[in-house]
Amino acid sequence: MILIPGGSIFGQSLEDTYKYSRDKNSLVPLIVRQCCDYLLEHGLTFVGLF
Repeated sequence: MILIPGGSIFGQSLEDTYKYSRDKNSLVPLIVRQCCDYLLEHGLTFVGLF
């Protein structure tokens, strides 16, 4: 694994994550949207998740 300085997603503020997000048309940071999309697609079968 190669670590790139300043390239992390976790361990920094959401403001910084949003600032360097590739999708500037969204008010939600890309990583947050991807996590929500994953949960909606794969998490609906787990009782108690939603």
